[in-house]
Amino acid sequence: MRSVRDDDRAIGQRVKAARRRLGLSLADLAALASVTPAQMEKYESGANPLSAARLATLAEHLGASADDLLGLGAVEAPDSRVSEEAQSLAEAFDRLPPGQLKDGVYRLVLAAAAESLPPRRDPH
Repeated sequence: MRSVRDDDRAIGQRVKAARRRLGLSLADLAALASVTPAQMEKYESGANPLSAARLATLAEHLGASADDLLGLGAVEAPDSRVSEEAQSLAEAFDRLPPGQLKDGVYRLVLAAAAESLPPRRDPH
């Protein structure tokens, strides 16, 4: 079994921090990257290393550079711009079961924050 390397873990933490800054759930980012939420969780934990192509895809969807995610650029400390309330909300949202309620909550929050969110890119 492959051991988790510190650099893979650090890259995963930067991906997670960038995702949270944008208010994306793990499932949202997984869908944008065309992977399962379980796989995205492995990337964020460092259990599975990111290929260069996957890193570039994630950087694009997160509005970051690959250098930022690799820790080569001037990067803010993880979660430095995320309030405790936003972090709690994202974690609670991730615990909701898939379905109409989760979809409705998602659409409600996006509509309420429509003016402050960056435009979402079509993954295709």
